[in-house]
Amino acid sequence: MCGFLGGIFRKPVLAADVAAMRNAVRTVAHRGPDAEGVEVVAGANAVLAFRRLAIIDLATGDQPMSADGAHHLVFNGEIYNYRDVRHSMERDGVQFQTASDTEVLLRSLMRHGAEGLEPLRGMFAFAYLDLPRRRLLLGRDRLGVKQLYFTDVPAGLFFASEPKALLALPWVRPAFAEEQLAAYFTFRCVPAPDTLFRGIQKLAAGSVLTYDLDTERSRVDRYWTLPSEREDGAPPVRPGDALDAFEAAFLESVRRRLVSDVPLGAFLSGGLDSSTVVAAMHRLGHPEIRTFTAAFPGSRDDEAGFARRVAQRFGSEHHVHSATDAEFIAALPRWVELNDDLVADASSLPLYCVSRLARERDCIVLLSGEGSDELFGGYGSYHKFVLLRALGRMIPSSGARRALAHALESAGAVGSQDRPRVDEYFVRRQPYMGTAAVFGSAELSRLLAPLGDLPGLPRATGSGLAGLGAFDFVRRIPDDLLVRTDRATMGASVEARVPFLDHDLVDLSYRLPAAARAIPGVSKVVLRRLAHRWGVPYQTILHRKIGFQLPIGAWFRGPLRQLWTTILKERLVPGINYGFVAELFEAHERGRGHFEEPLWRIAALELWFRRWITGERGVAEESPAVVRESYAASHR
Repeated sequence: MCGFLGGIFRKPVLAADVAAMRNAVRTVAHRGPDAEGVEVVAGANAVLAFRRLAIIDLATGDQPMSADGAHHLVFNGEIYNYRDVRHSMERDGVQFQTASDTEVLLRSLMRHGAEGLEPLRGMFAFAYLDLPRRRLLLGRDRLGVKQLYFTDVPAGLFFASEPKALLALPWVRPAFAEEQLAAYFTFRCVPAPDTLFRGIQKLAAGSVLTYDLDTERSRVDRYWTLPSEREDGAPPVRPGDALDAFEAAFLESVRRRLVSDVPLGAFLSGGLDSSTVVAAMHRLGHPEIRTFTAAFPGSRDDEAGFARRVAQRFGSEHHVHSATDAEFIAALPRWVELNDDLVADASSLPLYCVSRLARERDCIVLLSGEGSDELFGGYGSYHKFVLLRALGRMIPSSGARRALAHALESAGAVGSQDRPRVDEYFVRRQPYMGTAAVFGSAELSRLLAPLGDLPGLPRATGSGLAGLGAFDFVRRIPDDLLVRTDRATMGASVEARVPFLDHDLVDLSYRLPAAARAIPGVSKVVLRRLAHRWGVPYQTILHRKIGFQLPIGAWFRGPLRQLWTTILKERLVPGINYGFVAELFEAHERGRGHFEEPLWRIAALELWFRRWITGERGVAEESPAVVRESYAASHR
């Protein structure tokens, strides 16, 4: 796991260009604290810069890596089956100079171009300079576990693991893409190919960008799509075979992700997903399982007891980070610094803190449970949508549906914070907007009134549990959850691996009977059966989904109250209707509903804007002044 920066200049490379690239790649030094490399490729007017976090082949895997003086690669990620692919190529006469997965990727691309990705199983983002064919290939893995950003400016084409490395270049300037605000507030992120930076793009999952070094033209091609997006003729799994088939595929996915030359462990929240990952590690006989979790003392949503029970069941060396409000608030400036491609998910704060704990305990690689909810109907919003649509079909009159919704709200059965979704899905019977949607179309139009007519956003075409999960898989997985996990873990110089997002496992899961994945009111059917087979504690199997829950609402009334005074006074971000924001905050402050999630999305944008657009850093390094002042004011 590493970080890289590269560029194809439109003129010969000067010493000052190399110095600028070297300085810029150091903004992602947290991704690669073990080594640095910079290479000038004169034949392409190119510079490749790299920061390494050594995981596989600690002795000879340094980058940039070159072969035959004409092929050059920088690569972030891991190829889990690199030994198998290497042996296959050696049988064909290919000779290797290192024991690294990097060289396997390089020689596979040399032989076959983008088609060389087909046999590879892993997570990756790469830049490959192919001088004989006069082209640059930029690639992202099938599910988008790793990210790659690029920008085309007068000086040339530049690409990096994070936008901050591009913004550190003297010829790249930050510009706010207010036209992406509707997407941000709907999806909690800006899905590929766009970002909140105008002119900086994100390569979509499962895609390769080909750039012609001579014509300076580029194209993007998809080399993999979800099973829901293609007709491949794969036979469905019979109901009686579903559990055994899923068990075999899941064990193989976890086995692949245990390849490492450094200590490896797992996140263990105490929920079903991470507990099943740990159970699989135990099933595979992984020695010295190490698990890491966050505890929230005094919180009704604290799952530390569940995690401890699972750790005891499978004999892991268990580490607990006892979290405090003060610590999380103090970490906010660092969170803003890491989240240059903004994902407004507050749970990444405890994820970052637990990752730091793992690093302090010399555990460099952690397995994680992302992806199960989208595969197996794990979000309550899926089941609520199905229920609301079913109720809507029973009441044909929109007036009658509206009257019923109003009556339920008056009776307290529907909270103010739920009204947008009830109106959207029950009253108006509109398609699903995504799990992260907290504003209905009417509220979104009010919030972004200064922008006028909003662009149309994609919505789910299906209305069943599988269709809703597929919709989130395309947007939420690669550009929300995986960006969040990448920034939180790499911010602590730790690598996260996600067994549920092995593409072979995803293919298999889509062939399972629908009732094995989820039924209305019951999620993760086959996963719960597998967890039972493996001896996961029944309390975990039956426990409702919680995840890392932070008291954001209480913070906004207490230690971060001054932040809202600043936001509503300065009204800094273009495109926002601050009158509507003030109404939301007043309702929240007076207890007339739970609006912490939409308010957090606004606050996160405000902090991001101050750091990445206006360039505010405050007194301490990487510390937006507004956070520091707000927290200090609450403790005077």
